[in-house]
Amino acid sequence: MNSLIRKKFVATVISLSLLTGAIGVKAQALENITLANVLQLSLSFAGNLAEQAVQAVKQSDVWGVEPGNYNWWTTGLNMIWPQKVDAPLTSADQQLPYTVPTVSTGEVKRNLYYVWQQVTVPKSTGAACSDGSEYKFFVNLSPASNNLSVFFEPGGACTTYANCAAMKPTLNEDGSVKYDANGNLVEHPTRITASHRDGLSNDFMNLFAGGAGGIMSPYMSRLAVGSPKRLKTQDWNQVFMPYCTGDVFVGDNTQYLTRIDDKESLIYRHKGMHNVMAALGWMRTNLPRPAQVFSSGMSAGSIGVDMLRPVVRKVLNPRDTLYTMADSGFVLADDPINRNTDIAPAALMFPGFISAGWNYDPAHPERKTPAKLFQTLMPSFNPNDMNTFGPAAHAFNRQDRMLYVYSQSDVILSAFGYELNPARTVAAKLDGDINLEQPKVFNSNLGRFLRDATTKELTILKNNVGSMNQNVGYFLPSGRNFGLSHCLALLTYEGSYNAESGHDIYDAMNNLLNRNRPAVWREMESDGWRGLFTKLGPTSKAFADVLGSNFYMPTN
Repeated sequence: MNSLIRKKFVATVISLSLLTGAIGVKAQALENITLANVLQLSLSFAGNLAEQAVQAVKQSDVWGVEPGNYNWWTTGLNMIWPQKVDAPLTSADQQLPYTVPTVSTGEVKRNLYYVWQQVTVPKSTGAACSDGSEYKFFVNLSPASNNLSVFFEPGGACTTYANCAAMKPTLNEDGSVKYDANGNLVEHPTRITASHRDGLSNDFMNLFAGGAGGIMSPYMSRLAVGSPKRLKTQDWNQVFMPYCTGDVFVGDNTQYLTRIDDKESLIYRHKGMHNVMAALGWMRTNLPRPAQVFSSGMSAGSIGVDMLRPVVRKVLNPRDTLYTMADSGFVLADDPINRNTDIAPAALMFPGFISAGWNYDPAHPERKTPAKLFQTLMPSFNPNDMNTFGPAAHAFNRQDRMLYVYSQSDVILSAFGYELNPARTVAAKLDGDINLEQPKVFNSNLGRFLRDATTKELTILKNNVGSMNQNVGYFLPSGRNFGLSHCLALLTYEGSYNAESGHDIYDAMNNLLNRNRPAVWREMESDGWRGLFTKLGPTSKAFADVLGSNFYMPTN
């Protein structure tokens, strides 16, 4: 296959280096793409697109009567005269540790629909990417609804020089740092890093320039190519929040990082909280007040939406309901006293994250930090005990609906959360490489450690949710052998299936978004391995054939 055509094709179907910061498409993978791969994926896309178009027509009357959606007559008028802003920011909205800035419409045309438009946030708001460049987010408007779907991009995380620079010191088998014969530090590229360190381009959402477009997940498209199934949120206004700060969207600190040999340094700006506030301020200033809001994210973005629930509810103040879905990331369990990793596998992660990302000092809780914002909104939250976050967020508004989605076989988020867990190093050594970051097969020593730690984590999550009302639930299938079982709504819904209930992630999202307000499902598949032995569906197989081993890993 012609090299230029091959590279353009890869750019159109993937900007998948931005998926998690842990998954990337290696350059040599480009050479493995054949014309058959292209045809297979194209046929799958065409079939899904056709089915989505049929569903869009059938569903318009069903969903058109929901709060926030307009009738045909009003929708037609909106094409010429968009709805006016009816709930602009007031002084009462600014009674928070972080100001909600009034961001102008900027480049966005209010009567330009169904295309991605860019908003460049002024640096005067405090918003920025990690390199100091301007933060940008993207808006796709609908004339048929004032409801909002806000998506937070995945992309890893970092707090140290090694992870933020994506170059890690190589260790000898005894755990010491390796130096070459000339005394120079030996490094290797690390997957435990964060995406978009060099900022965001203006064509970020341009699929044909390698941007995210609507291909990140089926529910981020008006008509999706990754699935024949369609969600009601695909008719709403859409906002795509890129991730370029390494702080799961909730940071406020500038770090001056130095390599362990002091020969290299890096300035890294964790400004996620300012970016979020600016984007929410733009939505509040330039769009009518929504009736319904769907806040969702994957991986790092998933942790962000879990933590930002009270902020989104406070600023956007939807008339009806805030729905939140955290896909493959949530506030992990903490052990604030003993930092016992047997009890809470990620316990050693929190002190560094809170100090580096939040700039939080327990001796000075009065300082303006993300912790102070969360405490202002949720007085029962204790920044020194992250276990208090979930109950405090639920108490902020018990009528809003929350769904945790996580695969029992996920080996990506656990690589970040359990990086400092001593048992992780032991497992990597047993697999023959102390520097191993990601298992080569699911059923390896490192793979089993990550799965066992995840089982502990999910048990704690289940117990926490069990103490809450029916508006909070979880969907925890065994997993899928696609995308390393991470991000279950990524690219396609195929394989994200609980064989015991017959439900997949699309069904779980539909349940979450149901206007009749049934109990949010609480499902955990008892066989935690089943999904890894299930054949890939036609779309996921086509993607896996194109993307190679980064999206398909052996079980044994």
